[in-house]
Amino acid sequence: MHRRTRIEDTSGLRESLIQVRSLLRGGDSRRSWCLHAKARPLPAGYLTGFAAAVGASIALPYGEELLRCARAQAARRPGGIR
Repeated sequence: MHRRTRIEDTSGLRESLIQVRSLLRGGDSRRSWCLHAKARPLPAGYLTGFAAAVGASIALPYGEELLRCARAQAARRPGGIR
């Protein structure tokens, strides 16, 4: 059975730190700062679900506040809540 050495445990971290340091110093070239499309794009179903979750997270609090305001306004009217 192979036992992992300390260098193997930290090699990923070390490589990441080298990449971050390189980018903070301006990168190796202008291509370092360019956005590139993924080789394998995410499935449409995943993106649709993610967009729906983000939209619901934004819309639900506003909808709940709108409902509370409508109830409060109705309570201030003569005759109370209908």
